[in-house]
Amino acid sequence: MPLRRPIIKVMYRLLCIKFIIILFLGGCAGLYKDYEDFWTAKRHMNRALAMENSGQIHEAMLEYIFVARNFPASGFYKTAIFKAAMLSGRLDNPERDLYTSLYWLNQYLKLPLSDQEQESAQFMATLIEQNKQYQDRIVQLQIDLKNQKTVISQYNREINSLEKLSKNRNQQIRQLQKKIDFYEEQIKEHDKKIRQLEAEIYKTRDELKRLKEIDVRVHRRRLK
Repeated sequence: MPLRRPIIKVMYRLLCIKFIIILFLGGCAGLYKDYEDFWTAKRHMNRALAMENSGQIHEAMLEYIFVARNFPASGFYKTAIFKAAMLSGRLDNPERDLYTSLYWLNQYLKLPLSDQEQESAQFMATLIEQNKQYQDRIVQLQIDLKNQKTVISQYNREINSLEKLSKNRNQQIRQLQKKIDFYEEQIKEHDKKIRQLEAEIYKTRDELKRLKEIDVRVHRRRLK
């Protein structure tokens, strides 16, 4: 019994030491993870700032979005979201997207902000929403313009087809007119011949009439 108590105490101390070591290692792992995330986020933020300063607006925006999505617990989260909202809507961004800008600005408005930050963000959100509506209207007008150009092109094709058909028909009309002219000349010739033949007939009829009269007179003489 006296030996058992020291053994229990030793085992209890070993368990306590093991537990303390586990807690210590777990805490160190968490601290290391936070440390690593901090410096990774910082590298991307520095890269984004350098790109922004060199005019690579779209590339800088992607870096800020990467930090916002992957390191929400870092101290750079608020700045990354704000920069993502601003750069995605800038006119010098070759891939400007007001929908993306408005999305990140709404995410920014969900954060704890001062009254001035809240007011400025709300004002920018209103401007972006108006610009988005104008952009949507422009896109719709461009679609309408494209459709109208398509209709005009179709009408032009129909006009060309009708003009070609009309040209063919005019050619056919000219050919028929030539035939009509030819037959009209034939008719004139035939009319002339008919008149000549009729004149001959009248002449022959007169001669026959005179011959008949002569024959009658001769017959009468014979009867006397």
